[in-house]
Amino acid sequence: MKKLISALLLCWFATMAVGRAQTLDKEMAGLADRIGKAMAAKGCKNVAALDFTDLQGQPTELGRFLSEQLTVEIVATATVSMVDRANIRSILAEHKLTEEGLVNPANAKKLGEFAGVDAILMGNVTVLDDGIVLMVKAISTSSAQIVAAGRINFPKTSEIQQLSNRSVSGSAGVTSPASTLVRDQSATSYQESNAIATKDIGSLRVVLESVMPLRLKNRSGQSVNGIMCSFEFINRETHRSIIVAMNAEGATGAYPWHMGDYVRAALVDERGSLWRLSTSDVTGIGVVGAGGNPNFCNTVYNPTEIGALLQQRDASNSTVVSSKPCGGSYNYQFLFGSTNEIPPGQSLAVSMNWFPKMVGSESDPFPKFFQINSEIVVAIDTPETKRSYSLQNLTFDRVSMPK
Repeated sequence: MKKLISALLLCWFATMAVGRAQTLDKEMAGLADRIGKAMAAKGCKNVAALDFTDLQGQPTELGRFLSEQLTVEIVATATVSMVDRANIRSILAEHKLTEEGLVNPANAKKLGEFAGVDAILMGNVTVLDDGIVLMVKAISTSSAQIVAAGRINFPKTSEIQQLSNRSVSGSAGVTSPASTLVRDQSATSYQESNAIATKDIGSLRVVLESVMPLRLKNRSGQSVNGIMCSFEFINRETHRSIIVAMNAEGATGAYPWHMGDYVRAALVDERGSLWRLSTSDVTGIGVVGAGGNPNFCNTVYNPTEIGALLQQRDASNSTVVSSKPCGGSYNYQFLFGSTNEIPPGQSLAVSMNWFPKMVGSESDPFPKFFQINSEIVVAIDTPETKRSYSLQNLTFDRVSMPK
C-alpha cells in the first residue's frame, strides 16, 4: 500500500509540473500574440528583445530565459520580425553601447539606425510568493514612446525558482548571457568554485555554469522536455583576441544552399539517448558551416575543412567564390555563418537548448546525468601573422542534472 501511495504521489507531482509548464507556454503564446499585433499596428516591422530584468534593473537567468521564449513565440505569430539577438549584441559591442544604456532615447535611436530596429522589447520579472509576474513593453526607437505592452502571471516551479535565484552581474559592454555578450573577466557572473565544470583549450577557458531541465519548444513547435546549458567562454590572453565559433553539420542534399540545420554536437544521457542542438538554439556564439557548389560537380566541402574555409574567407574577404566546373561558370558560397571575437581578458556568455532526437511521450523523464560532445573552431588573432584556425573537441563528462 505504501508503494502504491508513493507511486500515486509521484504521478501527481509529475502531472502538476507538466501543467505548470503548459501554463507558462500558454501565457507566453497569448502575450506574444497581443504584443506582436500591437507592434504591427504601429508600423513596427523589425524588433529586438533585450534580457528581462528584476525591479532593480538587474538581469537574471530567469529574465534571459523568458526573453528567449517570448522571442520564439513572437516569431511563431509571424506578425513582426525578430532581429537575431546575437547580431544585436555584436552591434551594441561594436558601437560601445549597453543594454542598460538603451533606456536613453538617443541610444535607442542609434540602435534603430545601426540595426534597422523599429522597436525594443524590455521586460521586468517580479517573483511573488504565489507566482511570477512578467511585464513587457515595446519602445519605439524613433519616438521613444511605448507602442505595446502586456503582462502575464504564471506559477513557480522548482526549475523557475532556481533560474530566478541566479543573477547576472553587470559588466563592460552588453549585459546578457543569453546572447553575444562580451564581458570583463573581472566581472564574470560565476564563481569558479560554483562552476559545474571547466575545460581549457589553450588560452580559451570554457565554463559550464548551469544546467536546467525545462519544457521547451523544438523546431517543429512541439512542447517537449529540453535541457538548457549556460556556458562562459573566457579569453585568458592578456594582449590578443580569440576568435571562436561552433561548427555546424554539412549541408544536405544536392543543393547545399545553406549550412546544416544542426551543430556538430551531441548530448548523450545515461540511457544512451541522443539529444541534439540546432543552430537556431545556440545564442551568444556564432555558428559556421561549410558550403559548396550546388551544381553537381563534387565541390561540396566537408565540415572538417571548416578551418581552411575560414582562412580562405579571411584571405579573400568574401565567402563566395567563382569557378568553372562542368564547362560552365558559377558563383557559390563556400562558407556560412560568422565567428565571434573575444577581446583579451573578456568573455562570451553562451546558451544552448538541447532536445531529444527522438521525441516520445510527454512523460519521458529527464536524464540523471549526461555527456556533452561538441566541435568548436578557435584561432588566436595575431596581427603579425595570418590567423590559423583549429577544430577542437569540447567535451564535458558525466554532467549531473540538478534535482
